[in-house]
Amino acid sequence: GPRGEPIFAFLYPLMGMKQALAGALNSVTGSLFDAVFVLLLLFLLRVVVRNQWLASGLFIVLLAAINSANSGFPWTDVPVQLVLAAIYALIMMRYGLLVAMVSSTITDFLNGIPRTLDFNLWYAGMGMVPLVLTGLIAIYAARVAVGPGRARPVQ
Repeated sequence: GPRGEPIFAFLYPLMGMKQALAGALNSVTGSLFDAVFVLLLLFLLRVVVRNQWLASGLFIVLLAAINSANSGFPWTDVPVQLVLAAIYALIMMRYGLLVAMVSSTITDFLNGIPRTLDFNLWYAGMGMVPLVLTGLIAIYAARVAVGPGRARPVQ
């Protein structure tokens, strides 16, 4: 039978604002360390193999193997982890460490709070906070990236 266990969200956001803030800051530091570790792994593979494409392929396979090591459903988890590792490799090689850190932090932030679409439940409001904050951060980042005056249509 399957040995995998379900992934549960952290419950610290449901314990109050103080615990929610502490958990969010803790996920940020963990995400930063994970991105630096993954960059180190990619760098070491590129140094050892001396071929960027081969190192990228090995990186994708190794990262997918690490992330799906204890999977109870390898027929579905391994292909998904291969795709996610390929996306992460693309992010790391094309856009760099900062974007990898931000994407890892946002992913942990969004996965860290239980959400529901049943707004009658008592934790429904707290579950929407990361979605709203992520949307606001994306809007702000888009405005900063475009710059002042460039967002207006040409007349």
